[in-house]
Amino acid sequence: MKKTQKTLTPLFGSVTPQALDAERAVIGAIIGFGSAIDEVLFLTPNMFYDSRHRVLFEAIMALKQKNAAIDLITVSQEILVMGQGEQVMPWFIAELTGSVTSHAHIVDHALIVKQKYLQRQVVEFSLQVQSKAGTESEDIADVLTGAGKEIEHLQEVLVGQEEEASYREISAEFYEDINIRMNRFNNKLQTGITTGLTELNQITSGWQGSELVILAARPAMGKTAVALHLAQSAAHAGTSVLIFSLEMSRVSLYKRSILSESDDINPGKLKSGDLLNELKDIDKSVAKLSKLPIYVDDNANINMAYIRSKSRLLNKRNKCDMVIIDYLQLITAEKGKYGNREQEIASMSREAKLIAKELDIPVILLSQLNRDVERRQDKRPMLSDLRESGAIEQDADMVVFIHRPGYYGKATKDKNGNEVKNAGELIIAKYRNGPIGRVKFRHNDTLTKIEDF
Repeated sequence: MKKTQKTLTPLFGSVTPQALDAERAVIGAIIGFGSAIDEVLFLTPNMFYDSRHRVLFEAIMALKQKNAAIDLITVSQEILVMGQGEQVMPWFIAELTGSVTSHAHIVDHALIVKQKYLQRQVVEFSLQVQSKAGTESEDIADVLTGAGKEIEHLQEVLVGQEEEASYREISAEFYEDINIRMNRFNNKLQTGITTGLTELNQITSGWQGSELVILAARPAMGKTAVALHLAQSAAHAGTSVLIFSLEMSRVSLYKRSILSESDDINPGKLKSGDLLNELKDIDKSVAKLSKLPIYVDDNANINMAYIRSKSRLLNKRNKCDMVIIDYLQLITAEKGKYGNREQEIASMSREAKLIAKELDIPVILLSQLNRDVERRQDKRPMLSDLRESGAIEQDADMVVFIHRPGYYGKATKDKNGNEVKNAGELIIAKYRNGPIGRVKFRHNDTLTKIEDF
């Protein structure tokens, strides 16, 4: 009995893989927010399914190469220069930009565009292979060789630009790095961003670029107070600091900064409004703080994609040399993407590490600890106390716990055996690039000012 050969049909049938909404979102975000183009340079015009979108992206890339501004007017003008004015009308461009209010998710949308492009390429490639394989005149060895080369090409497009480098190439970057460090050492300057605590600076040489620091504690231990001290110390030294304050409003955070700048302002009066005799001291503190390059985003409903996008944007504007996120467990997770809370937290801590590495800046991520600390006799935190995820410890370059013995009624003594009031310690439980240990500090009665022990 003679076998009948099956007719092969494309996997997607008559539907061509495409994502026009994502294409519109990407083009609209770039035209509406010109700097957004830097986040999606892995795209090429041919990745867009809609021919009008392809033309628009060509115009955008032409403007980028000229270092020209990218906006509605310049893109429209470039379209005319390209002779494509009839294909892409001004109303169409205006419609794209009018529907986009943010570029926070542009990378996600661009990846969808790229994925659909690759799907189309795979469908077309598979049909070509089927056609050639069914032709008697084609040598099957040539068909397989050609197929292998095409698959290799598609894999290269999927991965993107080469990021690997040989040791010979890396050596040049290494010498550049150690020259900077030697010059700073010879000029009695530390290599990293000051922590504001002498002993902590000695251990770390300051906060280093690309490092993720987890600052963790139980409630009421002073996470925000320590974070503000780190931010203001860095800013006083000229470092731009971006704070994501998910728990406190920016005005509440600023009030705490006011109190940390002066010992003469009464916190109770600042709260009650009885400030007639305090205004002079308040004005002095405001004058000092106004000079500091600290930027606060107090949007309470944000995810890591927003934090990453905002950090990138301000970093390009020289307004973000260090990021502080207060705090991890308040970050909004993407709905339906993860099976449980532990996976959500693991993804967030990984994203924080990627921000640090991508921008080459320190990221200080505040985190809660679980209740196991309270059950322990000495109340000292341990790595196992990190709440909801062991991945936090894995991603972190440094894990620092805040511990205040006085909160639990335990005394802290100095080297002479004298009891010290309002003392605390930073427990360095993990440090990928240095020693672990403890750094003592002192604070005022209201826990708004941190200083050397």
